[in-house]
Amino acid sequence: MNLNHLACLFALLLGAIPCSPAAENPKDLEARFAEVLRKLDDDDYQVRQDATKALAGLPGEAHALAKAALERGSVGPEAKARLTEALPKLALKARHLERVKEDARRLPWFKKTLREAYEKVGTRDPKWDGAVGEALDLTAWMFSQPINLAGDEEDRILALCEQAYAAGCRDPLLLYVRAGMKSSVEGLSDQQTAKLHLEAAQGMKDAKYPPNRRAFAFERAAFYQWAAASKKTEAVKKQVLELLELVRTTLPEFLRDPEVPEDQKIMLLVDLIGLRAMVGGGQGAAYEQLRPEIEAALPQGSNVGPVLKGRVYVSWAWEARGGGYANTVTEDGWKKMRERLAVAKEALEEAYRINPRTPAAALAMSNVELGQNTGRESMELWWKRAMEAAPDSYEACARRLHYLEPKWHGSAEDMVAFGRECLETCNWGSRIPIILVEAHIRAAGYQNDPDAYIARPEVWKDIQSVYLPYLEAFPERHHDRSMYAKLACRAGQWMVADEQFKRLGNHARMIVFGQRQAFNKMKQEAAAKAGQGKAP
Repeated sequence: MNLNHLACLFALLLGAIPCSPAAENPKDLEARFAEVLRKLDDDDYQVRQDATKALAGLPGEAHALAKAALERGSVGPEAKARLTEALPKLALKARHLERVKEDARRLPWFKKTLREAYEKVGTRDPKWDGAVGEALDLTAWMFSQPINLAGDEEDRILALCEQAYAAGCRDPLLLYVRAGMKSSVEGLSDQQTAKLHLEAAQGMKDAKYPPNRRAFAFERAAFYQWAAASKKTEAVKKQVLELLELVRTTLPEFLRDPEVPEDQKIMLLVDLIGLRAMVGGGQGAAYEQLRPEIEAALPQGSNVGPVLKGRVYVSWAWEARGGGYANTVTEDGWKKMRERLAVAKEALEEAYRINPRTPAAALAMSNVELGQNTGRESMELWWKRAMEAAPDSYEACARRLHYLEPKWHGSAEDMVAFGRECLETCNWGSRIPIILVEAHIRAAGYQNDPDAYIARPEVWKDIQSVYLPYLEAFPERHHDRSMYAKLACRAGQWMVADEQFKRLGNHARMIVFGQRQAFNKMKQEAAAKAGQGKAP
């Protein structure tokens, strides 16, 4: 266990960035803060140092107390300096706390549209009601609490779905949840997943489930029908368009409902337009065809419309550019890209003005900055805005890492340096420290021998500095343990790999290994070579 591992583990245990709201009586916190504040101005240096550490360990609610103390101007110069230095970190913890509470407020809506909906309109039977109800409750928790997950929720949900399915349940909501979990846990092919989702969608046609559940069932079925088709025949196009038309019929009720979280609306609309564009016509045509009814259905004051417009125009801009190297892009392609990115930027800036407390607009701006390349400062401004809105946003950090790739606007050194900043957050629940691992994986891709890069001592040390404390805190996060096992194989760390495969048991994620055949080969090789490998 190296020092970085210890520091991050201690930070986790001390609550540097808690995974759930701190339950503390406000009066008790005020008393704690007052005592810390008094000691920050003590004549004894060690007392001041201890008080500074105590200040850093206070929960997010202490941010308001610290800010008020500074505004009153009643503290001494030493306390003022230390409070001022601590304030940004306390602000981050306060926003984190708000996000956790916001996630908790989302839980009732997910329960309402899952278990409660099943109990009202589902195909009920005592033989499976218990398993279905438990699976849907756990699904609601998983969807609403992204940073409070143990990591084995998908396995548990799938086991309950299979129990209900074996008992004869063919309720479309159960089939939809089962399709998603089975594909994720078992690493099914697109063809297998398409079959499962189509069965769920067909059941949803006449079901009385809420529009959001029906919409996503139809959309997922459409996506996998298209992905699974090796030849995009007219028959395939017709089937996909019919499923997308079913999505469209849900839109008025779905978009008008003020209880539906805005990120759910954006997710569905982006997927719907993207699929229609793939089937034919392009992003712009698909957006313009749906825009009038979307705008008519959205409530006043929503930023869904401008976020959607921004995201569509970003995709349309990159569509004009094409996927080749810069020297293959035509002048007309560059012109259309510039024009569309300008429209996207204007729409996303409007969305941010409407609601800066959600990360949607700031996240989407990352792809505008990628194309416009107005400079590192502009990219970092929008990244900071995304992180202020959602301090646990792995996606924001992943997008910044993408910007820093050598093929865009950075270097391998830039990526790794940013990854180490992410590790220092010790924000394990969000997975943000894993950005350092991802940075090395991407840097390896620019090498002639990627595995030799992963095996470098300094690189392997970084990888372990992430996975050792992370998997100690979240031992059931099977996807990440699967990646650790795979990287250990690539680095020739056979003892580590063998240990991780044993810990995984039957929970390895095939999506990490590509195919079960590749997984079996790595697992067998690790077991055979474990005696020759390096100690963890």
